[in-house]
Amino acid sequence: MGVPNIEISGKIVKDSAFAIGRSMVVSKRQVSSEINLYPSGMDLEILKMLSINEALMLNSLVRLFDSYRTKIDKLLIKLSNRGLVKNVSVATEHTMFKLWLPMDTKVPRNAQEACRLAMLGTFFSLAFKEIPNLQWRLIRNNKAPVLAEMTFIGKNGEEKWIIDVPRRGEKPQEKATLYIFPTIEEAVSLTPKGRRFTSDLFLLKNAGTPLNKRLLEHSN
Repeated sequence: MGVPNIEISGKIVKDSAFAIGRSMVVSKRQVSSEINLYPSGMDLEILKMLSINEALMLNSLVRLFDSYRTKIDKLLIKLSNRGLVKNVSVATEHTMFKLWLPMDTKVPRNAQEACRLAMLGTFFSLAFKEIPNLQWRLIRNNKAPVLAEMTFIGKNGEEKWIIDVPRRGEKPQEKATLYIFPTIEEAVSLTPKGRRFTSDLFLLKNAGTPLNKRLLEHSN
């Protein structure tokens, strides 16, 4: 993606493609004669991953399955033709992207929430590959932005993290354990003291770096 620079806290930095959502279009359902066929194998695994985070980008699914983009894309189209998944196309400040969802899942409330789901899905796809016995669920509240809850076994036993993904101009949720901001400069200035933080670009660009090395923390 050709993402321009932006001025944050007096510094010129690379911006995230998912910082601000502008518009969203829900795909029209196109069901083929395959609708009566039962999914199996990798089809079922894709549906499972989509059900956990409700919405995932193609790149996140490619990462989860260590597969080729063309293969996952073909499987998604097949599942769409069978009436099992749908997608939304989202326009942001800098680009367009597509989110895939199970057919019975509600679409994002708006483009801004779609950007949140895209980055929650990115984090989920990284965490799922690295953290054994990870449990993950979305937290929805009509009066608050969508969050995620991640439960896992840490050094001192079971840990439960609440993950907030503030998009530009949104107020961070106080109860979160980890914040994912569009840029690290926003994260440094807006993350509450003592909390963990990272940025879209840290998660998207540092391929091969362990996830725990991409998370920073304010000292108390």
